[in-house]
Amino acid sequence: MIVKKKKKQSFIVPAIIFLVLFYFVLRVMSLVSEAGEFDIEMLNTALNTLYKLNTPLILSRKNIMISVFIAGFVVLFYESYILSQKENIQEKTYGSSEWQSPKVLDKKKSKNIEENIILTKTEQVSKNPKISKMNRHILLIGRPGTGKSKFFLEPNILNATGSLVITDPKGELLRDCGNVLKMKGYDIKVLNLDNKAISNFYNPFEYIRKVYTTMSDEDIDEYVYSENSKIKEDDVMTLINVLIKNTKSSEIDTQTGDPFWEKAEILLLQALFYYILEEHKDDPLRKNIPEVLNLMRKAMPNESGISELDILFEDFANKYGEDHIAVKQWLHFKAAQGAKKMIATIIMMATSRLACFNINEVKNLVLTDNIELDRLGMPIDEDELEEINKSNPKKSKNGKVAIFVIIKPSDPTFNFIASMMYTQIFQVIDENAVRCGGTLATPVDLYLDEFAQLGEIPNFKEELAYVRGLNVGIVISIQSLSQFKQFYKETWETIIDCCDTTILLGSNSETTLKYFETMLGKKTWYKKSSGRTFSRQGSSSQNWDIVGRELANMNEINMMGYGKCIVLIPNVGVFFSDLYDIKVHPYYKFMYDSWNKDTKKYMYIHNPKGTKEDEISEIFSLIGIKNCKVIPKCKFETVNEKELEKIADNVYTAEEVLKAR
Repeated sequence: MIVKKKKKQSFIVPAIIFLVLFYFVLRVMSLVSEAGEFDIEMLNTALNTLYKLNTPLILSRKNIMISVFIAGFVVLFYESYILSQKENIQEKTYGSSEWQSPKVLDKKKSKNIEENIILTKTEQVSKNPKISKMNRHILLIGRPGTGKSKFFLEPNILNATGSLVITDPKGELLRDCGNVLKMKGYDIKVLNLDNKAISNFYNPFEYIRKVYTTMSDEDIDEYVYSENSKIKEDDVMTLINVLIKNTKSSEIDTQTGDPFWEKAEILLLQALFYYILEEHKDDPLRKNIPEVLNLMRKAMPNESGISELDILFEDFANKYGEDHIAVKQWLHFKAAQGAKKMIATIIMMATSRLACFNINEVKNLVLTDNIELDRLGMPIDEDELEEINKSNPKKSKNGKVAIFVIIKPSDPTFNFIASMMYTQIFQVIDENAVRCGGTLATPVDLYLDEFAQLGEIPNFKEELAYVRGLNVGIVISIQSLSQFKQFYKETWETIIDCCDTTILLGSNSETTLKYFETMLGKKTWYKKSSGRTFSRQGSSSQNWDIVGRELANMNEINMMGYGKCIVLIPNVGVFFSDLYDIKVHPYYKFMYDSWNKDTKKYMYIHNPKGTKEDEISEIFSLIGIKNCKVIPKCKFETVNEKELEKIADNVYTAEEVLKAR
């Protein structure tokens, strides 16, 4: 072990301090002796004449003793302070880990609480990485009942200043904090996979991106796309990938070790997805996943080996060319298939994955879209927003939006839809960052509560590292590290490395406890031992040994009391603190608290349809009539059959739209 040699202690500085103070106090005492009593002005006089060495001094015993005492006391205080600040090498022989004081974070936080991330009762850090020198990614670990929602998630939701996406397993966060967000001017959107009847609509096909092209205008490069721009083919592949990973066929076991079946299924789904995105790009009621199922029903070949889908793709190829990606994937699928039985098996596997979209509630959920993911990270300032929208035919609204994703903890059947949404959220963030000049105009915070229930998000490790530079902060909330390893076997440690803050509220998991025991490090302790001999000259002795021990072992971490937490921040230290008391937050008085009956009036109940005028405007938008203003007293007139025949086939009535929804 290499130990630095201690430098010889210098007495020059203490000696100078002593002499100067002695001389100053002696001057003061001389003035007191002449005047007979002490006056505060004497201190100033003595200081001003300090350099005048010819000034007479009264060298009495009393004056000298007082001067020596005061100067000596100050020097001793100075020396004790300096020694307390010096590192004792011996005390860190076996470890240097210590519980840090909240004061070490003073330079990393803002004075305004809304500009900070609330970690604990005493620890906060600024949302601005230029101040905190940290990213906003946080790993939050705590078994059920430790207060992850009440003492961490809710305070930070109340602190919201940018776009929000929140996984809310039981809908409690929406219920408690919705009123505050509404009061702060947020538009609240909800994907409710538990109670789908009160959910906003989410159509994954609406968020397949277009390919940007570079246009030079007066030596200024701009990224733009038009309605005629091609779709990003890899977005479709990613969407199908997350669908495959997070769904299992109930009829057919794909775990045969032969990848043929899954690859053939992927080819079929890709061909159908690309077909619909191209063929029905102007038909909002048919550009969706339920339409994929409709096409799949036409895929079974007749006795001659020809299916209705074969004919549709033949017409499609004549219309768009055989070089179209949909045609290519269909031909690959046809080349891979063999006997009629094999075709039926592949179709059954694909149908099984999408079977839940036959359920009316789920079907209606994805037919249209009004959840507005494309608002994430967009400017809140309307003038700035208008300037950005000029280069994009799909006009985005401002970024002051909060999207809640409610999942059912006891039934993960439909959680894959949430996984699809989060996959597309990362794509939207990437696109909006490009539109805003390289980074998002408005900060985006993702609170992924019960993260393990979302299944596997493709390339999550890479996305986590990438978006940290785009003004995005992600909170990953789990019950234990074992949950983490279930879906991210190879990458879980890398994901943790991407989080500059780790918080533990409590755990019974041996894996989690062992991890934190190791991460907390070791501390050097003094061990006292004593002995006594029984003889005529009986004697006793005491010895102090230096030993190394964990700052906190597994048992101590496990026994951490309710309301306590451990915070790990690399390059800063570890903290043992109390959880934040939400009752002291400035916005607490406007939120619903189930523990306080007086706050019942602030309970938020989501109404996805809004006003009647909003619903009518949405209908007009769906049938292609945009930028219209609905007057509250507007009326619908019934159209007879003869009049209806005169209307083009691609135009829908309001009744048809509502029925489809």
